[in-house]
Amino acid sequence: MRPRQRFLAALRRQPIDRPPLWDIEFHAWHAFAHGAPVLGTAFAALSEGERRSTVRCNAAIIAEVAADLGMDAVTAPANWWEDAPGHPAWYILPDGWEFQQAEALVEAAQGRFAVVGNAGGVLGASYDVDFCVRLVEDPASIEAEAEAALQHGLARAARFAAAGCEAVVTASDIADNHGPFFRPRHFQRFILPYLRRWSDGVHALGLAGIMHSDGDLRPQLGELAGSGIDALQAIDPTAGMDLPSALAQVAGRICLCGNLPCSLLLHGPCERIAAETGKLLASCHGSFILGCSNAVLPETPAAHYRAVASALATWETAHAA
Repeated sequence: MRPRQRFLAALRRQPIDRPPLWDIEFHAWHAFAHGAPVLGTAFAALSEGERRSTVRCNAAIIAEVAADLGMDAVTAPANWWEDAPGHPAWYILPDGWEFQQAEALVEAAQGRFAVVGNAGGVLGASYDVDFCVRLVEDPASIEAEAEAALQHGLARAARFAAAGCEAVVTASDIADNHGPFFRPRHFQRFILPYLRRWSDGVHALGLAGIMHSDGDLRPQLGELAGSGIDALQAIDPTAGMDLPSALAQVAGRICLCGNLPCSLLLHGPCERIAAETGKLLASCHGSFILGCSNAVLPETPAAHYRAVASALATWETAHAA
């Protein structure tokens, strides 16, 4: 199967020759190419003309690395956000340029791999005191936020669809290492109905819908699997999520993605990465996309990620024999 076909078939829970390889965000492009994509504040400092040429250069770098590593899909950069107050994230673009970057990636892919847009659309947890108080004392304001997030996310999904993307993700953390953030009644009111509407909306655009959430989702996994989404990404091992058990719990209703610890790829060694990847592949039966539970960090050594790709190739060869 071609990489793009494999990724899309996995999202549809159709037969595939091997699990696809995809990470929700890959930040280590520079470790595998002669150059690095220009993103974040560096991109924001460019002129209009420089930005146009830069999105093409970025796409060429990403496409080259994706082909080298055997990636079946890549996620386009997100819109502007801060990973700490006053500190913009890196894998972002300002002023709507993420849509032009996605279009350039689709063109560079030439149908070889799929491109995923980071659309958003579903409310996530907030540990802000005001948010927590309003969950109890002013639930109507939380509903208004959820509706606004949904409409904004669907509008962004439409632009990613126009750019040629075939899937979108909503990064909506609704749990942490201790379990779900939202109480069952809040989950039923503020999350699940909007997730269903988001799924219906992206499907109407011809897109597959993927939800990302860190944390221990086991108490809510069955309901998430019945929400209409195509896939759930993270399956966070740090929070105790076990991929074979999660696959059994969702019973083929959705595809699961991730489960490799980011810390494992960061610290290694290669032998352990290969062994853990092989163990994961051998133990999983069902619709599964291999990747890290969260972003592949920029400090990740090239040899460590190659150990994942090599273990996947070894598994594929063994199962083709």
